[in-house]
Amino acid sequence: MSRDTGQSGTGARGIHRSPIRGEELRSAHEERTLSAASAAAPAPGLVLVQPKLHVPRVRAGFVPRDELVERLAGGADRRLTLVCAPAGWGKSVLLAQWHAVERRPFAWVSLDRTDDDPIRFWSDVIAALRTVAPGFGGATLAMLPNAGPGVTEIVLPRLINELAELPEPVVLVLDDYHLISDEIVHASVAFLLAHLPPTLQLVLASRADPPTSGSRCARRNCASTTTRPRRC
Repeated sequence: MSRDTGQSGTGARGIHRSPIRGEELRSAHEERTLSAASAAAPAPGLVLVQPKLHVPRVRAGFVPRDELVERLAGGADRRLTLVCAPAGWGKSVLLAQWHAVERRPFAWVSLDRTDDDPIRFWSDVIAALRTVAPGFGGATLAMLPNAGPGVTEIVLPRLINELAELPEPVVLVLDDYHLISDEIVHASVAFLLAHLPPTLQLVLASRADPPTSGSRCARRNCASTTTRPRRC
């Protein structure tokens, strides 16, 4: 079951309308992403866990969710997309199926509890963006270690300016966002949403509605889509 907030899209734009088959889910773009991840670099002093930046592979036997994929792809004009469901209901699989048919490149972070820290969180986000835009965010990375609690005011404006200069639109997926509880991280993500350039669509996958969603996004006139997959 899906729930939309904001204006509805008129259809899936920028996707290939072919059936989603298991053997085709690993697209040519994913191959480029896997190799490009080796060029990503974290902030100084942090060790990047490369597999966190890989779009998950969809194993044979998963049921294609064409209707939900169409809904996700049709929200290309929205700033924020939420995929909310309990554990085991196929959030990551659904997003990987969307990635397989989407023309825009995906920057992906599989968040874990170590990312509940502003420096680590934004370092991993920049590293993910570097898998689709090599060399991205060098100035922002250099500012991160000394930003302290001022990440939102000091680092995010520079990051947003660099995002605005991306040569093509990008989808940024933050998977398992429910693991984030740090108030500075939430505030900085909300700041990003409030000033998001048209070159980026943010996707949050979570077991519960995150603080940076729904009514808060709507108050900022931020069009969003919420998709709630059923259990696989």
